Amino acid sequence: MAKDKLLPFRFKHFEIHHDRCAMKVGTDGLLLGAWVNVGNHKSIIDIGAGSGLISMMLAQRSPNANVLGIEIDEQAHSQAQENVEKSIFNRQIQLIHNSILNADIPKGPHLVVTNPPFFIGGVKSDDVKRKTARHEDLLPLNSLLFKATSLIDYEGVFALIWPFDRRDELLKEAERVGLFLKRETVVFTAQHKHPSRVLAEFSLAAQTPDVDQIVIQENGKYTEMYRQLLKDFYLDF
Repeated sequence: MAKDKLLPFRFKHFEIHHDRCAMKVGTDGLLLGAWVNVGNHKSIIDIGAGSGLISMMLAQRSPNANVLGIEIDEQAHSQAQENVEKSIFNRQIQLIHNSILNADIPKGPHLVVTNPPFFIGGVKSDDVKRKTARHEDLLPLNSLLFKATSLIDYEGVFALIWPFDRRDELLKEAERVGLFLKRETVVFTAQHKHPSRVLAEFSLAAQTPDVDQIVIQENGKYTEMYRQLLKDFYLDF
């Protein structure tokens, strides 16, 4: 019997089909899309747009901004295009099929966001698309950070979600290329567990960062802080 087609993920104001994408809708992307400070940015760049999830979350949160999603995988890009075209954000979001390392984008006061591939070492998937989406081979951390400095000016912000266990490496490499921590949220999947992720914003100006944390679940239920963060997106929040 053929495997059932992966069902779309429905949110309050849009729908994401992700069956042709290596990386499906997941907590990392949802956290980043809801957490990052959109401020007054009129230009938002989503590196590794995948299914278009973060692009559409940010378009919803910042209706006056133009969003550019960049995706290297052809099938993911095609599906993101379909998702965007069917949404109310189709005039707000532009998607291009390219590597961010090859894309020619002028430096500016952009908000640049990414849920990047961050696995290194270990056993890699035989699925080339999934390997590209999950492992750093085509987008090493230092290349990503260096590219970020070429995209943002002193009013711009670069934001990403990253494994907490590699936080020190992230901060060291960021400072090496001239990016300084602006805001940070440490993510715990549940109480009393080791932190799993860190949400971080960087700018070109040295400053004292705002630091806090979020716990996703407590006693098997979503915490109020997580529900508040995602309340504009999840149907049952």
